[in-house]
Amino acid sequence: MCGVKAHVLRYWEGQFSQLKPSKRKGRRYYQREDVLLVMEIDDLLNNQGFTVSGAIARLNDKKHGSIPCSVLENTDNEQQLPLQNLDVHALSDLDLIEMAQALRTMLQDCQTFQKRVNEEL
Repeated sequence: MCGVKAHVLRYWEGQFSQLKPSKRKGRRYYQREDVLLVMEIDDLLNNQGFTVSGAIARLNDKKHGSIPCSVLENTDNEQQLPLQNLDVHALSDLDLIEMAQALRTMLQDCQTFQKRVNEEL
């Protein structure tokens, strides 16, 4: 669902004390909060360039419980995307997760495009 491989999730479980999926009969069961945390960890490590220890510190510095805002922010930190007309409360958790994934993909595409443009200049 998050695009993170199983062996990476197992590694993160050992590194991030906040990530504790329930385990039954040798299988891991991730709840909504676990999925959101995995998305936030992935964002910190793979999009924002944090090290594992930096991401651990970042998660310890703030309360966890929301979809990472970095996928919604302008890279210049000027302002957030206009979301005034979006009724977030009417969306399901799965819809929100899918939106965050789509936004993350769009951000990566924009960054790739920006790199290509800079290389050509």
